[in-house]
Amino acid sequence: MLQLVTQKELEALLTREHPFWAPQAVQQRAQEYHDTMDARLDALLRSYLDTGETANFRQGEFSVIQIQRMRPGRSYFTALTLMDAYLKDAVNGRALILRR
Repeated sequence: MLQLVTQKELEALLTREHPFWAPQAVQQRAQEYHDTMDARLDALLRSYLDTGETANFRQGEFSVIQIQRMRPGRSYFTALTLMDAYLKDAVNGRALILRR
């Protein structure tokens, strides 16, 4: 669960990244991220929202910056969500990260 980032901030971030999503979908996804995202990513996301800084975090075979750079156009927030999936389940997370 995220402590440093509010659901409303996540909604604003998701709206910027996915301008064509329905408001209800944005709200539901933001709540899901807020309630379930690994706490180790909280400070990175807070810093990103405050300063735009893309701090790195490494776990196992991946880092957030590495995940972001693996596919052109992948946002830092998307890389954070993929790292979150990897932290929760390394096999499934790895598959999501490497999926084309």
